[in-house]
Amino acid sequence: MTKIQKILSGILVLQIGLIGWVFWPKETTNTQKTLLLGDLKADNVVDLKITDDTGKMIHFAKSGSVWTIPEVGEYPADGEKIQNILESIAKIDTGRMITETEASHKQLQVADTDYARKVDLVMADGTDIEFFVGSSAGASAVHVRKSGDAMVYLTGEISSYELDTSSGNWIDTTYVNVPSTTITAISISNQNADLIFQKDSSGGWQLSGLAPEESVIGSAVDRIAGSAAVMRMVEPISIEDNPVFGLDAPSATVIFTSEDEEGNVSTHQILIGGQDDNGNYYAHYLESEYIVTISAYTAEQFTNAVRSDFVETPATPTSPAVE
Repeated sequence: MTKIQKILSGILVLQIGLIGWVFWPKETTNTQKTLLLGDLKADNVVDLKITDDTGKMIHFAKSGSVWTIPEVGEYPADGEKIQNILESIAKIDTGRMITETEASHKQLQVADTDYARKVDLVMADGTDIEFFVGSSAGASAVHVRKSGDAMVYLTGEISSYELDTSSGNWIDTTYVNVPSTTITAISISNQNADLIFQKDSSGGWQLSGLAPEESVIGSAVDRIAGSAAVMRMVEPISIEDNPVFGLDAPSATVIFTSEDEEGNVSTHQILIGGQDDNGNYYAHYLESEYIVTISAYTAEQFTNAVRSDFVETPATPTSPAVE
């Protein structure tokens, strides 16, 4: 290598180092730290939208003191959880500045169009506030940036994990809630079978059409009756039916009867339709106005149920060997 080549190589190394120094995020301590979102008060927020890096968005709106999901028939959301998140957001400060360079936004996932989470807040007075939550920087810190501001900060007040966009993480997922011990009859209809179970006077299960040599596996009926009586959803979907749900020609229809201590008898019906893109099943408990999705594990107990799951037949004796 000639002397000129060595000089040029040295200059190139210096240029690369200078570029890295300029654009690489640097943490600085801000002795004049302030709150990132100013005088934001959690109680003043009336609308909250969270969008993730796939474009999926969850939306909450507040009416009075109640938070709901407007797009799903005002389904009730967990107001306490939302309040806690908003209070944490209000505490984010500017004490740990990482960079003032716009070129670093994409790298830190806080760019306008490339982020881990985008959070939109609307105040009671109509004021809009938007900020971005980006990549993590350790076990308890993430990058954040207020929209319209080039500066990026670190905070431990929130995480992208807490800002989940699946509605099932923001609601009570209980869908059907009937004491399983009160069930006196249950029927399951699917493409494989029509099964009708009834409790007898001793509390044992009987099956319509049972042959004299057959017996019902009581624990199996108890198990599936319990799954119908206490059923959890993945998330609420709609208050209006849609052909895509498959509920007009259900994969399974479940009807069960319960009787309380006062002798009041009630009948409950659940329709299980087709599957969504995630493999969950659409379902409608007719005592609820909401159509929801339930997990494949829950649904397929009913859609795949066959008579042999619940009936035991004595083994046929083998003939003694002839010598």
